[in-house]
Amino acid sequence: MHNPNDVESCRPVSHERDFDLTFCFEENALFPILFGCLLVVGGMQVVQMMFREALPKSTRSRQVLNIKLGFLFVATLGSFTLETFGTEFSTADGYEEIGKPENENPIISANIYSIWTFGWMTPLMKLGYKQYITESDMFALIPSDEAHVLGDKLHTAMKKHSALWVALFAAYGRPFAFAAFLKLIQDSLSFLQPQLLRLLLTYITDYQRARDEGVKGPSPFGGFALAALMFIAALTQSVILHQYFQRVYETGMRIRAGLVTNVYRKALVLSSQERGERASGDIVNLMSVDTVKLQDFCTYGLILISGPYQIALAFISLYNLLGWPAFVGVAVMVGSLPITTTIAKILKRLQRQQMKNRDQRTRMMTELLANIKSIKLYGWEPAFIRRIFQIRNDRELRMLRSIGLVSFPNMTTSFIEAMVSIKRLSDFLRAGELQADARKVIHKETEEGDEVLKIEDGEFQWNRTQVESTLSGIDLTIRKGELIGIMGRVGSGKSSLLSAIIGEMYRTEGNMAVSASIAYCPQNPWIMSATVRDNILFSHTYDPEFYEEVIDACALRQDLALLAEGDMTQLSGGQRARISLARAVYARADLYLLDDVLAAVDSHVARHVFDHVIGPSGILASKARVLVTNTVSFLAQHDRILFLRRGIILENCSFNEIIADEDKQLHKLISGNSRVLSSRSGTSTPRGDDETLAGTPPNESIPESLFTVQSALSKLPRRDYGKPALVEVGRRLVPKSDGIVKEHAERGRVKPVVYAAYMKAASIPGFMFFIICVIAQQTFQVLSSYTLQRWGQHNQETGDNSNLKFYIMLYGLFALAAMISSSLGSVTIFVFLALRSARHLHDNMLFAVMRAPLSFFEQTPAGRTLNLFSRDTYVVDQVLANIIANMFRTLSAIGGMVMNKISFSGVLIIDSGILVVVTSSFPLFVIAFPFLGYFYYKIMVYYLATSRELKRLDATSRSPIFSSFSETLNGVSTIRAFAQQTVFAHENQLRIDRNQMCYLPSISVNRWLAIRLELVGNLLIFIASTLACVALLTTGVDASLVGLMISYGLNTTGALNWFVRSASEVEQNIVSVERVLYQTNVESEAPEHIPDMLPASSWPSEGKIEFISLKRKSVYAGGLLLLALFRIIEPASGTILIDGVDITTIGLNDLRSVISIIPQESQMFEGTMRENIDPIGNSDDAAIWVALEQARLKEYIESLPSGLDTQVQEGGTSLSAGQRQLVCFARALLRKVRPSRIPITEDIDSKVLVLDEATSAIDLETDKAVQEILRGPQFKDTTILTIAHRLNTIIESDRVLVLDQGTVAEFDTPQALINAPGSIFASLAREAGVGLSEPLE
Repeated sequence: MHNPNDVESCRPVSHERDFDLTFCFEENALFPILFGCLLVVGGMQVVQMMFREALPKSTRSRQVLNIKLGFLFVATLGSFTLETFGTEFSTADGYEEIGKPENENPIISANIYSIWTFGWMTPLMKLGYKQYITESDMFALIPSDEAHVLGDKLHTAMKKHSALWVALFAAYGRPFAFAAFLKLIQDSLSFLQPQLLRLLLTYITDYQRARDEGVKGPSPFGGFALAALMFIAALTQSVILHQYFQRVYETGMRIRAGLVTNVYRKALVLSSQERGERASGDIVNLMSVDTVKLQDFCTYGLILISGPYQIALAFISLYNLLGWPAFVGVAVMVGSLPITTTIAKILKRLQRQQMKNRDQRTRMMTELLANIKSIKLYGWEPAFIRRIFQIRNDRELRMLRSIGLVSFPNMTTSFIEAMVSIKRLSDFLRAGELQADARKVIHKETEEGDEVLKIEDGEFQWNRTQVESTLSGIDLTIRKGELIGIMGRVGSGKSSLLSAIIGEMYRTEGNMAVSASIAYCPQNPWIMSATVRDNILFSHTYDPEFYEEVIDACALRQDLALLAEGDMTQLSGGQRARISLARAVYARADLYLLDDVLAAVDSHVARHVFDHVIGPSGILASKARVLVTNTVSFLAQHDRILFLRRGIILENCSFNEIIADEDKQLHKLISGNSRVLSSRSGTSTPRGDDETLAGTPPNESIPESLFTVQSALSKLPRRDYGKPALVEVGRRLVPKSDGIVKEHAERGRVKPVVYAAYMKAASIPGFMFFIICVIAQQTFQVLSSYTLQRWGQHNQETGDNSNLKFYIMLYGLFALAAMISSSLGSVTIFVFLALRSARHLHDNMLFAVMRAPLSFFEQTPAGRTLNLFSRDTYVVDQVLANIIANMFRTLSAIGGMVMNKISFSGVLIIDSGILVVVTSSFPLFVIAFPFLGYFYYKIMVYYLATSRELKRLDATSRSPIFSSFSETLNGVSTIRAFAQQTVFAHENQLRIDRNQMCYLPSISVNRWLAIRLELVGNLLIFIASTLACVALLTTGVDASLVGLMISYGLNTTGALNWFVRSASEVEQNIVSVERVLYQTNVESEAPEHIPDMLPASSWPSEGKIEFISLKRKSVYAGGLLLLALFRIIEPASGTILIDGVDITTIGLNDLRSVISIIPQESQMFEGTMRENIDPIGNSDDAAIWVALEQARLKEYIESLPSGLDTQVQEGGTSLSAGQRQLVCFARALLRKVRPSRIPITEDIDSKVLVLDEATSAIDLETDKAVQEILRGPQFKDTTILTIAHRLNTIIESDRVLVLDQGTVAEFDTPQALINAPGSIFASLAREAGVGLSEPLE
């Protein structure tokens, strides 16, 4: 057998060494070519002999023929033995040194008989029988089945064909077409079996008659020959059938892998416009549901060809038996076509709407998981649960009920679903991509002073249909070694300019050339679910010396020391900004785009990072740096500063030019905020052009300290750290991480409690009623068959067709009753039970997830949870009920056969009917039965032990695909900026391959079982037929009894196989219920409400907060202390009192609903602006407009075409970071505005307001306005807790709390702390240049 890993391959002459005369089948094709030539010559001689005159056969010629046949038999037997049991790798040929891949796919070295019988799966089955199998036990994919190969095939085909289904067939259609050929052969063989049975019965009748009449009859061996032919035909049919199944399942697997690969690749190049129109949930659904729909269609799709062929064969058989009356059935079929077509159109429309409903629910779940922290802080869980229920229960399940009422057989339903899915996938794969010529990228080595970016008269916009450009008249040149600052108000286009540079926007005018590699730090840092080191390295090779230098420069050393495993700790989002900066620094790019990277750090850390990273003496001193910031203290160290207003570069000048011209806007900004060290960038509410930027007079002097350091720092030596190297793609065999906590997976048999939970969710009485309907249906079908039998007997006894009306009416009543029973059963299982269980399980899982603590979401990738609400929910909704119904109907059919064939003897044990018939007529059969029974038992044990674990591995290996995909969609701009699309696409392909490695055995194991079950049945029929022939030659046998026995055996064994497979599918798919139930039992937070501990309706009335001996296992930082106030984290000891009420004794919703917060992460949701400001819907428009006016957003909202009804894109991406934070401020203000339509008793006037870096993303002027409102009369009686890195925002607070290592270091008034010797706060204030404007009371 050829070794595929042999470097010499199958070449006629080795290219590795000189040619010799060694006979080696492995290294050349010489002998196969010779054998092929001999075969052709022999075939030609056979053809010639067919046309020659026949010669008389002598005794010698017969002997020679027998000898030849004997040699042929020995050669065939020897070949079979060597091919089956011979070893492929021989140590004598050097294979001990070459070695065999540890997890090589056994199909590569499998012989033809192993392929036919799926014997190559047996070692895995034995291993699964002995122990629980894991992913490490899976064998590798063959190279042609790897995701990158399949993805490339489809991508190439899509370039040639506009229709996706044509491209799919061009890419993967060859095995599918061969499967169609196999199916037609199998269909032909299935109709051959009855013909052979008819010949056998005719032979038995003729032989019995000849013996009774004493005349010469047929040959005694004719019956054995027919029995052997029946066995061979049945065996061939089984082999062909399961080779067909294997190919269609493999084709479905390839289609899914190719589509998922291309969907992922497409997401990496999708334009910003298209991305804004498609939520993450929609794209995830394409990958998780639509690709599976097409995969499932491959299983039934060929019935479109096989079905008409089977109908034609059946019609021919009926015509031979009945003549022209057979055309009645054809007429009925033709007449039903209009009705079928109409129902199919209705079903297609329903399926299209159902996919939209599923998209909407998945989209909502995606946003819920992404914004779960804000939802919990605001106490919005009930509101969002109601939103999801509205989509799930009122739309999705209602539509599923309608689909169940007009459902078709699996093939038709699958075909309609595939049509809908292929349209959706085609629309996505043909969607617009990033503008290819938005920028001209020049790959060249650059030196300090070289031009790395040049924009000439650039016009940029996010949407091609925009009337006005987002950025206009951009002229910008940046050279390597320059530090460029960008400043401007909120909404001025600072972040958009960086996005334009990395190619995220459409360029409508001008030119842009980039001659450098780019590193990008977005305003909202993107962190992967991986270790700190992986996030920093970002696919680059590990350089220990430079890595440690980056850690120190980015001030991460102390943070890493607090983590349990240092930089190998898996992150959940902490230290995001500095890790994002460290990632950019480690990339050692030529051009750095830094969007407000100092916003989330303290002033002393900001100084450290600027001096050691960004500034003239930092690591990046030799690079081109573009820093979006409002940090006026660092402006003297910039080479140039840009000031943007409404997308136009209003000023572009050096620091010296700024201080020399008092009319410049930047001069006014610096003079008005010269004592502010660290401020935030972002976007501000649009203002009039005539407004001044600063709040102080323009003639105020600029302190010398801001620019005297400029000349000295600019002369410091600059060091170049060289270029990094990406990790070789081929060497990255395992993706980075599957999450902080490994996904749970059960082992062993599915516990009975899972089945009980599913039945309870669906209704146990309902299940009993369904079973009764199925039994009644089968009983009525048997009675209708028995009526036909009695009708025939009556006509035979009387010789006429009397009582015609009676038998027709009786047969019609039984048939009608069977149809009614079937319809009732279908409605019960699909419309009632399936939907009830789906609703119950989904709702319980949603409640459990919403009640889970925040730590659960930090440790669990969102894609893993989304997989449960997508793929597993789909299985519970539409798959599980279908296979359960098939199992019970197959079991009922077996019972019906037993009743029908043995005259309702009451034998209800599977396969017992045929045993009774066979053993009573042929006692010799008892000898074979124990062996067959043992064989059947063993393969069932093997199968069940392995198939369950394979299904679980398939499910757990599928989750990382969705997790990484959801994560990639959130960070796609960062990935594209670093030009890492290829790396991430490769990692996705590895995850797909990992899933394919688990999925392929899970489908092959079904074929392994089925071929053996059918072998048992075929042997049973063969033994029975042989014993019938033995009985015919000895004692005689009745042909009708033999016909009954064999036809019953054929039907029963077929039904038995389907039952075993259906039962196995139930156990495999019930794993989804198992996973849902596990998710339902996750750890929960404290109750939302405690009936016995409800606070007073007026609580809190004063806003007095007391922290009493508060302790936690890890140290408290400022943010954690506020999380303790909301009980997001629970204290290990101590408590917090608000107006004397212990917050640990009341319900969470009672607590969180009375505390307002403006969080640092300004999270928004897809929906209207009104729904984002007031998700609960407790306020009217008047109150919302008042809150917006105070938040400086009213003018902007009024400028939008739809006002409060303006749609906000997913994550609020249609707004700037500053505008999103102002929306959060409006939410807090809304609780201070009395809603006119809500009674005063229901009004919540919050007395506690928490500001967690509330102004971190807004400019200085807007920040100043916000601070004035907070210190105004509206919040006069409100306790305000502020965490801020801008000391000027807290300098006028009543008291300041300084935490150090989780303990209270200082707590006093700002004046007292500033005057106190050795005060930590005083040192921070001096470093920030912040002081008190006047004494505080």
